[in-house]
Amino acid sequence: MRYPECRSARRIAAAGRESTMLDTGSVTVRRARQEDLDAIVALWVELVEYHHNLDCRLWEAAEDGTLTYREWALESMGEPRAAVLVAEVDGEVVGFAHALPGRAPASMRERAMGVIADVCVAPGHRNRGVGRRLAEAAISHFVEQGMTEVMLSAAVGNEGAVRFWRSLGFDPILYSMHRPLA
Repeated sequence: MRYPECRSARRIAAAGRESTMLDTGSVTVRRARQEDLDAIVALWVELVEYHHNLDCRLWEAAEDGTLTYREWALESMGEPRAAVLVAEVDGEVVGFAHALPGRAPASMRERAMGVIADVCVAPGHRNRGVGRRLAEAAISHFVEQGMTEVMLSAAVGNEGAVRFWRSLGFDPILYSMHRPLA
């Protein structure tokens, strides 16, 4: 079944597909601090809205979603095996990455796995290597933690993200599927 009401938003995704890489020398990637949370949450809201507009079957933020995400990010900032990272340009937070230790289901063998939950870069700073720097810093964090693999999810319709993650060596191994019941 097609979801035509969702398809008009694909134009939004197409608008950000230029692949020119610009200088990233002025970008600083560092661990997030509590004073970065407003910028992180604002970027997260943009990320959630982008994905929901891309395909309306994807998650929408709950009424208290920003507060819940803020608390989760703050909790992760205090967890040594997790990392919340920010990218700064001229003192302004322009992107973030949320990296967590992964857990296998209880019935499966445990693996030393990291999960990249979120990576988001502000629109004016995309296609300049900021996301790559954030992703590489998250991966380096996982290596330092003794993890041997990284998992993440990318929306099927977000072709730019799929290309981005593939350029960093990621390959799809699992499909999440959807079927409406009513």
